[in-house]
Parts: sequence; C-alpha cells; structure tokens
Amino acid sequence: MISLAFISLLCVSPQNVNAVTLINGEVLKFDSIAVADNQLKLTRNELTQSINAEQVDGIGFAKTKVLDAAFKVRTQLANGSSLSSRSFRLEGDLVRLIVDPAPKQNGEAIAVGVSRSLIGSIKLDESISDSDWKKILAIEIDSDGLILERDGELDILEGIIKSINKDSVQFDFQGRVNDVKLSRLVGVSFFQPKRKFNTLLSIQDVFGNTFFGSKLEMDESNVKLNVDENLFVTMPNAIVANIDFSAGRYVYLSQLSPIAVEWKPFFRSTLEDEDVEELLKSTLSTRKCWTVDASFGKPLSLKSREIVTRSNPTGRIDFKNGVSVIGGSNMVFPVPEEARQFTAMTGIQRDANPAGAVFLQIKVDGKILFEKAIAASDKIPTAIAIDLPIAADGVERRITIDVGYGAGRQVGDVLSICNARFSK
Repeated sequence: MISLAFISLLCVSPQNVNAVTLINGEVLKFDSIAVADNQLKLTRNELTQSINAEQVDGIGFAKTKVLDAAFKVRTQLANGSSLSSRSFRLEGDLVRLIVDPAPKQNGEAIAVGVSRSLIGSIKLDESISDSDWKKILAIEIDSDGLILERDGELDILEGIIKSINKDSVQFDFQGRVNDVKLSRLVGVSFFQPKRKFNTLLSIQDVFGNTFFGSKLEMDESNVKLNVDENLFVTMPNAIVANIDFSAGRYVYLSQLSPIAVEWKPFFRSTLEDEDVEELLKSTLSTRKCWTVDASFGKPLSLKSREIVTRSNPTGRIDFKNGVSVIGGSNMVFPVPEEARQFTAMTGIQRDANPAGAVFLQIKVDGKILFEKAIAASDKIPTAIAIDLPIAADGVERRITIDVGYGAGRQVGDVLSICNARFSK
C-alpha cells in the first residue's frame, strides 16, 4: 500500500530537514548518515539504526542550492553524467574538478574527483554552442583530442593527453610532447572505449550537477560513487543535496508511448447522414484526451483532506510526473520487460470539475486487476498498487487504462494519474 506521505515527499522534497524516504512510504529524519556495504546507518538524537539500501527510495539533505556564474567549465562523463565547475586539473588517473577554490579547514579547495577513464570531454569555452560542441564530438577518433577554434570553425587535433595543470596541457602529437596553453583551446576530449554502465542510483549536488552510478559509500566527510568496478566519482558531503536510489529501478508511465488511444464521447450523433456522422467521428478523433506531466496546461494536482493545514488550506498536492485523462478515454501501453509492479496515486484533477466522477479500470493482458469509482468528493486520493503477472517468453505485456464516465456524469471530468510508474 502506498502512503500519502510517500507520494507527497516524492513531489516536494523537504528543504530544511535531512530525511530518508523508504519505498514503503516511511520517512526517517536523521542528524548524520553513513553508507557502506549496501547498508545505511542513520543517527538521530544519538540513536542509531541500520537500513538495507534496497528499502530506500531516496535521501534528501537540508542544503541550499547554489547558482555560480563562475562555473564556465562543462565536463561530460562516459556514462551520461555531466557537471559544471570553475576549473580542473589532471592528477595521474584522477581528474579534479574545482567547484570552490577557496581553501577549507583541511587547506584544500572543494573538488569533485573523477576517474580519468570516465571523462568523455571537457568544454572550456562557454561561448561554444551545444550544437557545435556535439558536432565536433561526433567525429570518431581513436585517441585523445585537443579542440580548437580556427576561422570560426571547431577542429580537433588527435594525440595523447599526458597531463593537465591549471595553465596547460602536456600533449603527445605524433610522438612529440608539447605543452599547449589552455587559453588556446576550447576543450579537450578523452578516448574511451564504448561500454554499458549499470545505473542504480544518482546523486545531485548543490550546484545542480547530476552523477549516475551503481554503488555508494559515504562517511561523515566524503561520498564515493562507483560507476564501474574500478571507476568512481568522489565528492565532499558538504555539496551533496539529494541521493536517488530509484534510478534504474522505475520506469514512469509518462516516459512510454501508448500503443493505442481512444476517446469515446458521451454524446452521440442522432443524424442519419453518413457524411455528417463521418465528419463528427473525424473531429472527435483528433481531440487530445490526455496530457503528459501536466493537466491540459495546468500542473498535475490532487487534493487530500488529510494534509489540510493553515499553510495548505485546500490540501493541495502537486506532482512532477504522471498523466491527466479525460473521461471516456481508453489507453494501452507496453509494460517494461522487467516490471514487477505498477503503482500510482490518482484522483479527480484538483482544479477540474468540482462534481467530477469517473470509473477507473486497469487491465493487464485483458485481465482486470484494479477498478474503482473515483469522485472529486473523495476525501483522499486513491493509491494504486498492482502486482504484474509474469510475462510469457517472447510475449510483450500490455496495460490498459480505461477512464470511463462516472455515475450521473457526462463530459468534462478529468482524472490525474500521478507518479504512475513500473517497479523492476
């Protein structure tokens, strides 16, 4: 059963508390945290408890995000992670990306450490457009490269990057090692063999950077995110804002393309003229009966009397993802291969018809697994948790979401299905 507290936290993470969200909806506050060997150790008011990481959905830290105009260096990692920094330097097999050059208590600048074998490219000139940057990186070479601008066009010089300091790159070009000043370059690229990465979690720092990985270690000072067996990213705890354990664990309904969508109007034509009837059908078929991650131009929003407070007198809950569907709609989606459960929170869209009512039915491969009449007068949203049948070999499962007209209703009722996702 999905708790309302869980859904609420998924939508708006607390900004002033350190909290762990479990997959069962429980929220645990903490003063300090350590992570090792797939276990979280939380300390709160001098009491400590251990939690298996597989039970965790995410960790939020009470920190303020920072927007730093001095971040002019953009680094792309081979696994899709990307980050901005003030500067960088290459130290053997480690690249240090400087996010705050001011010395701290240990006498060092705040930096993110990245295994060199993870670095894809580093853009040094922020004036270079993303499209031009992607175009030059699309050129396949089997070596490192220095990227320069010549006569308004980007060019890449192939060779081997030996080292990089704050001023120059030591570059082996055709067997001859040269020191090339960074001021002459718009960027550098590192040759990396193509490989697949297993993404199980992600970290977002206070600067808005996102890092993907498969294993996490964390103590009172530092975080180590393993991307592969011998590849990693390290950073000080001070800059970690959120840790999401759901990466790779969920597929959201809003990420999928429907196999079929049909909207059946409540009113039907009584005219016998076939041309008029065909025109009516054609007009109705083009009507947009559903929207993704919004409700027909408005935020996805439900209401619950359980969370009415002085600051939230209407019990409003906003959601970042989901779908909003007009009554009379039938939608069919593919079920992701490894999905074991489908969950969501649903109700009549908060700012839609105040007397709205629909009948929701969900089927998987033709079998009804959930059905309920839903009305705007319901005190709380409806939680959906469906265990999915095992797929037969070579057969794609399909989920059908049918939003029928509710009792006594005709048109204009909108159902929002929020945080709808498949769990692997």
